[in-house]
Parts: sequence; C-alpha cells; structure tokens
Amino acid sequence: MTNSDIIIITGAGISNLFGLPLTSGFTSLIEESSKYQMNGLLSNYLGNGIYDIEKVMFTLEEFLDDENTNLQKHIIEARRYFPSISSSSEERVNQVIYNTYKDIQKQAYSYLFYLKTGIYNTLDNNNIEIEKACTLYINTLSIIKKKYPNSKISIFTTNYDLSFENVCRREKERFKKIGIDTDVINYGFTPQSDVFVFNTKYSDIERKSIEYYKLHGSLDWHYDDIFNCTKAGANAYPSNPEKMPILYPGVKGKPKKEPFITLHNIFFERLQTVDIVIVLGFAFRDPYINELIKISKMTNNKFKIFYFNPINLEELPQESGLHEFKGIFNDDLKYIVSKIDINGKSLDDFLNTID
Repeated sequence: MTNSDIIIITGAGISNLFGLPLTSGFTSLIEESSKYQMNGLLSNYLGNGIYDIEKVMFTLEEFLDDENTNLQKHIIEARRYFPSISSSSEERVNQVIYNTYKDIQKQAYSYLFYLKTGIYNTLDNNNIEIEKACTLYINTLSIIKKKYPNSKISIFTTNYDLSFENVCRREKERFKKIGIDTDVINYGFTPQSDVFVFNTKYSDIERKSIEYYKLHGSLDWHYDDIFNCTKAGANAYPSNPEKMPILYPGVKGKPKKEPFITLHNIFFERLQTVDIVIVLGFAFRDPYINELIKISKMTNNKFKIFYFNPINLEELPQESGLHEFKGIFNDDLKYIVSKIDINGKSLDDFLNTID
C-alpha cells in the first residue's frame, strides 16, 4: 500500500500538545464577559450552554444574520427587556420592540467582536511552543511517509491556529529531508492580483502530494468587500476579528457559506478514494463531518480509520461519532488507546504492526 491515499484529521487535542487550549479552555472568556449586557441575555436563553463558547458564538452569528428565530422569539417574549408599554397602541408597541431588538443586535455584534478577539489572542503565535509543534508535525509526517512512501496525504483540521503553516515556513530544510516541499503544499488558495483568494472551483486545483485544509476556518482568513475569503498570512492580526470566517464545530449542520461549502466538498471527495484515515486529537463532535464519513463508507468500503485516544471508547462523550462508527466500520476502525506524543512513537509503533 505504498501508493495509498491517506487522510489525516486533527483537532484541538493535537494543538494542546504544544500549548494551545482545548475548546473547554475558552470558558474564561465567557466568565470575564459579565460586563456585557449580552452575557446576561444569553445566560437566560442558553442556561448552562453559556459556557460552551462554540454554542454562544453560533447563537450570536445566527442572531445577527436574522436567522435565529428562537432567540428572536425569546427576546420578544421576555417583557423585562422592554419598557412598560402595555397601554400603548399596537404601532407604538411594535416600534419599541423593533428599536430594542436592533439595540440588542448592536450589543451582540460587540460581544462577538470581544469573543473573536479573545480567541485570536489566545491562539496567537506567541502562545505556541513552536519547537514542540515542529517536532510533532515533522515526526508525524516522516513516520507516515516512511510507511507509505508514495502516498498522497490530505490533512484536514478543525483548528484555527497557524502552527502548521508557521512550522512549514520555518523548517523548509527539515521537511525536504523527509521528501516534502513545503512551497507546494496546497491550502486551497490561489493568487489573484496581490492577495490569495480561496478557490471555490476545487476541481481546478491540482492534487499535490500533500494538501492542508482547515475545515472550520483560520485566524488569518478574512472576508473582503465582495465576500471572497482571503488569506493574509502569518501574524496578520485581523482589522476586524468579527469578520474572521470561523465555523463552530458540533453546532452548525451543513455549511451554508463559502469557503466552508467547498472545504467540506473536498473532504467528501477525498473520502471517495482514501485508503486510510488517521485521526489525531479530534473527537468527532461535528455532525456534518460524521455524516460525510458514514456516507463515504457506503461508497468506498475499503477505507479504514486509525483513531488515537488515551481514554477508552466507552468513556468518550455521547455526542462523539465514534460510538456509531464502531458499528458501521467494525474491524475497519482501529481504536488505539494511546496518548498522542510529539515524537510520534505511538503512531510509529502501531503502523509497524500492520501490513
């Protein structure tokens, strides 16, 4: 299987190895935001869900897009948010509700700006233990290429940070020693004038030996004035963090916007020919990703999943797709109860046991 098509899926568990927090590590942003009136409104609406930053941000964006009818209904029915208008005319009541509603939208915008800025600052390059990140990425790819030397490797991540991109820029020579030219890694962007714009015509993208796609967005992506997704590069602090394209895992279903529609289409297409899926630090909490994998197993019955996790399968949260995958994949799902290590020993040991 030296010519295997391989998918590597990574999540927060991988970036946690070099100093970045798991999703639960962002709850401090919520706890520190009591000064925002929006925090109180969301606490009343979401209950304990207020501590799930993905759910909070998803709710805010849907509300700002005038799509979250449940929150709209909650606001309108929560009379304490409005002045006493019981004796006013219906027209006056409607006007007060409309004005108050628009004011709450402004608060939601400010709150979302605060949260995205906080996420950026938390995941900024200065917080990454770069040597550990270098060791992890280079060793992982080296081990896989040693086992499958002529393979095509597609890396899909739900992480927003820029660790992989920065390691590739910093360690060009070390990557060359393991047969990887970092200058031709495909991230899905093509040059247009003086910027890199995401190519939604993914069928036009030449398949490289290694490609790296960020299914849930990136710190250095921005929407321009005509809603193209552009890539700013390393250390590019967004002028407007609220416009960073980020898709919140485990909350949204099928993507409705680019570049996420195309990114998931690429993922689905790669699943049609993949031989091996290696999963590192990803919990399968995204229902749409799970659905694409289940459908793909029906059309590409040959592929196997190698899943690394230090805890037993039975201890995974119920929302993890692994519970359902076990029944679908049977022996084609290898659950390796092993901690991911930056030297790649657990991955190397396992790959050495298979033909």
